[in-house]
Amino acid sequence: MKVRLNEERARAVGAALREMGPAPILRLEEFDPQYDAVRSVVEVLGKGGAMVVTLLTAISTYRLAMRAEDYWMCFSNYLSGKSISVASVGDAVEAAIGFLKSCPGARIQLDAKIRRVRRAATAAMDLLSLLLKDPGRLIEVHGSLVQRLAKGLGQKPNAKTVVFAVKMAYYAYRERGISEPVPIHIPVPVDVRVACSSYSSGLVDVPSYRDVVRDPSPAQEGWSIASRVSGIPEIHLDALAWSLGAIARDEPNPAPVMERLLLRVGAPAHAARRVAAEFSIRRCR
Repeated sequence: MKVRLNEERARAVGAALREMGPAPILRLEEFDPQYDAVRSVVEVLGKGGAMVVTLLTAISTYRLAMRAEDYWMCFSNYLSGKSISVASVGDAVEAAIGFLKSCPGARIQLDAKIRRVRRAATAAMDLLSLLLKDPGRLIEVHGSLVQRLAKGLGQKPNAKTVVFAVKMAYYAYRERGISEPVPIHIPVPVDVRVACSSYSSGLVDVPSYRDVVRDPSPAQEGWSIASRVSGIPEIHLDALAWSLGAIARDEPNPAPVMERLLLRVGAPAHAARRVAAEFSIRRCR
C-alpha cells in the first residue's frame, strides 16, 4: 500500500511543536538510554574517538538479536571495560568490529555487518579522520557524511542505518544540558516507533503504520515540514517521534500518557496538551 504524505497534518504538528519550543525535546533526548550509552563511551575514548566508533557501530545496527536499548548498553559495557586507544580511523574500525564480535546482539549476519563497517570507513575515510581530530566539525560536514556513507554502501541518503549513524554521532557530540538546538538537518530515521508516531499524528495516510517502515520517505518529508514550521531541526524531532511513538503503539489511551511525559520534561501545560492531542489522532494498527 502506497504511503502518502499529509502536508496539512505535518504543518499542524509543526505548529504545535513551535508552541512548545525546543527545550522539552532537548531534555527528552537525555532520557534516551542510547544517549547514556554513547556518553559513557565519550568518557573513555574522548569525543572524537567515541564519535567515529559509535558511527561505525550504528551503520551496522540492523537485524539485532536483542532490544536496541540492550544492544547499546552492550556497546557501552564493552568499550568501558577495555583499554582501547582510537588514534586513527583504522583503530575505530577495529574497535567497532571487536564489539560486534563480542556482543550476542550482533550475531545475525555478523560477517555482513563487519564488511559494512569496513565499507563505511573506506567511503568516508577523510571525513571520519576529520571528526576524529575535530568532532565539532560534525555540524559542518553532516550532510556530506550522509551522502558519502550512502554512496559507499549503495543505499539512498535517507536509508535508516545511514541517518541513524549520523544521529548517533550527534549523541557523541552533544553535551548534557544543552539549551539551544543543534543545526543538523538529516532525515529522521524511521523505525517501528517513529513509523507509529508518523501514523498516529496523521503525517502520513496509510492503512497501517507498518507500511511506513517499508516506505519511509513520505514520513521523513512530513517530519521535515514539521521541522521547518517549528524551527526545530530534525535531529531533535527524532527523540520526540520515537518516545511518543512508543506510547501511541502501547497505550489504549495515549494522549494523557504523552502529556505527562511532556510535562515531565518541562513543557508548558497548554503546549503539552496540544502536542499530545496532535500525536494521538488515531491508534497505531
